[in-house]
Amino acid sequence: KNYVTGAIDQDNRQLLAKSLLLGGIWMTHQNVDSAKVILSSFFQKAAELALDIHNKTPSDSSPAQASAACFKLGEFAANLYSSLDARTTSDTWKRRNIAVAERRRELEVCSGEVKKLEKKARRSSDNMDAFNELWIHRETLKREVTMDERETRSVETSI
Repeated sequence: KNYVTGAIDQDNRQLLAKSLLLGGIWMTHQNVDSAKVILSSFFQKAAELALDIHNKTPSDSSPAQASAACFKLGEFAANLYSSLDARTTSDTWKRRNIAVAERRRELEVCSGEVKKLEKKARRSSDNMDAFNELWIHRETLKREVTMDERETRSVETSI
């Protein structure tokens, strides 16, 4: 909860909470940073600070400010979850997962073929050309599978 080093007075704490909230709203509308950063660095901190202000030194405006910050945090988190849920339950995501599974199977088959051709390639230059083409195809598939896994992991961890 290192919002600002040193002691700050009540008015500045309220100003900081409001600034964090408005900064998060602006960043959301401008699509400036990732949702994770906006959530954790702006909305969550604004809500924590506003609630802390309200609990320690309640005033006429502190309930409204704490409520606004908490509602915005909740709204942002709900919208984020809804968009990720819609993405992972869409037909496009399902087709993507089918394509990823097929690509993995193709990589397994290709890797087996590379091993077979590797032995034959040592005996003949004709086999060497086929081996090289298959090896390049396998390496391309490996990169694609790695990218698919990274994207899937990224989406799943953000839910």
